Amino acid sequence: MLTFYNNWLNQYPADPAKALRMTQLYYINHPSEEKWRDPKVWAAYVLVGP
Repeated sequence: MLTFYNNWLNQYPADPAKALRMTQLYYINHPSEEKWRDPKVWAAYVLVGP
């Protein structure tokens, strides 16, 4: 969640959908640890909007 919020709040204009995608890609392509690439880590997060 911290990665998501950092991505979301550090962009202008703030776009939560883009931040979620950036976070998913970060974990899918994680450079140092294979365990972060597992969908169990990143796939559970969904964005629910109005």
